[in-house]
Amino acid sequence: GNRNLIQAIGFTKKAIELDSADWRFKDNLGMFFFRINQLDSALFWFKEAYELKKDYAELNTRIQQIGAILEERALQDSALAADTLELK
Repeated sequence: GNRNLIQAIGFTKKAIELDSADWRFKDNLGMFFFRINQLDSALFWFKEAYELKKDYAELNTRIQQIGAILEERALQDSALAADTLELK
């Protein structure tokens, strides 16, 4: 469950401290954050990995997909806030 993912995040952060040039660690960290629904953190780490491995198309796809999800959530939050204001 999430406990294992949280532990994996800790180990992966340690790996990045030891070798910050390995894009796979950053990609893995992005995936772990994605799995626990921390999309802002996932997006950050995917972008970090992409800077090191721009020819890995899957990273660009992940960045675009998470960006779209975050945009949709922001729109939903804005609509909810507008509805709440109308109720007052």
